Amino acid sequence: MKQSVIRIAYVLAVAAPLAMGWLVVSGQIWSLMRLKLPPSFQVFVTIITVMSGVLVAAMGAVFLYLAYRPRWWGKIICLFPAVSWLGFSVMSGAMGPPNPVRWVPAAAGALLLLVASVHHLTDRSLGPFGPAKGSGTGGKVS
Repeated sequence: MKQSVIRIAYVLAVAAPLAMGWLVVSGQIWSLMRLKLPPSFQVFVTIITVMSGVLVAAMGAVFLYLAYRPRWWGKIICLFPAVSWLGFSVMSGAMGPPNPVRWVPAAAGALLLLVASVHHLTDRSLGPFGPAKGSGTGGKVS
């Protein structure tokens, strides 16, 4: 049962990088950052857009792998972008008028934070650092 909960959580986690990828590819990320880029920077915008597609594909593949075979480091993989995207959303909200797409990084970050929490609550193992004290599972998820 625990294994199924973790797997479903990681399948749902695929939506977070897809949402952030859409934000970059659609160009909405630039309005969130309130950047007025000169035309000479168009090359860099194109590079960032293409590389975000690569990052979305890589993160989606990692989350699908974790759905197939949950690992202890999956919670860490979820935690870093979650904190980053939540912080980005807070700062973009604090630095200007409301933007209708400001909720996208917040929702993506909250989803990954939820997945990391679900994984940690169902399996408290710490990988090579041993099981959490009092977990009683020995690092195994049944």
